[in-house]
Amino acid sequence: MTRNRIGIHLFRRGMPEPIFLIKNFNHRDNLFDLMSSYSGIRNSNFDNEWKPKRFPVFSIEDARKRLESMLGQAINWTKIEDFLPTNTDNSVEAILYRKSSLASIFSASLELSKEGIIEISQNKSFGSIKFKYKESEQKDNTNILRA
Repeated sequence: MTRNRIGIHLFRRGMPEPIFLIKNFNHRDNLFDLMSSYSGIRNSNFDNEWKPKRFPVFSIEDARKRLESMLGQAINWTKIEDFLPTNTDNSVEAILYRKSSLASIFSASLELSKEGIIEISQNKSFGSIKFKYKESEQKDNTNILRA
């Protein structure tokens, strides 16, 4: 009887109290903040010293010099493929160099055509492009003006 008695010294707990969850979300971050945080965590273990490979490029100035020198030798219409640098290598670098040289020669030919130095011809859609050195009409115009 020396122990604490219920109701006199010790009281039992009443009914369990209900738990109220208050859900108030105030997000101040936008999608960019979320993506940048995610990418920062994701990329923390990766090496960020990656640099793209540099491939050789055939410049437009070199293509223009090549066209001017080769068109002086060509008499009739010549295909654009004949002006490309010859290379039998099938490596990735060589293929990219050939594509670069084709684009540069085409761009240089458009400039030369704009200046009235060459003529460009293409018979059908997706057909081969041909170049020809344009005969100068200035000689005929000077003779007409003098007469």
